[in-house]
Amino acid sequence: MRAPQLVISALVEVEFASALGRRVRVGDLNAASARAALTQFHAHQSEGFYRLIPIERSHFDRARRWIETLRTPLRTLDALHLALAADSGSVLITADVRLARAASSLRVRRRLLRA
Repeated sequence: MRAPQLVISALVEVEFASALGRRVRVGDLNAASARAALTQFHAHQSEGFYRLIPIERSHFDRARRWIETLRTPLRTLDALHLALAADSGSVLITADVRLARAASSLRVRRRLLRA
């Protein structure tokens, strides 16, 4: 059985680099390891491990509508991630409990990673 296609957006590229930078700044990760992770990520991209989906106006509209309900603690970028997952029919994979709860409340398929 073939593994499901992993889907990312340009937002994931930026957030991954940001997360690594934050880990380096707080001392959880050294710069060489962060660079190695980025190099591996870019290699995976060029080898076609991920399908890149474009961020469109409709994703911003959906994210805004969800935030405007005032019923969920969604942050801007999290709402965009959810909109992209919902519109592409993908499963959102996250280690963020708050994001997973928001996905559940909005009926977006999600998988919470645990340490």
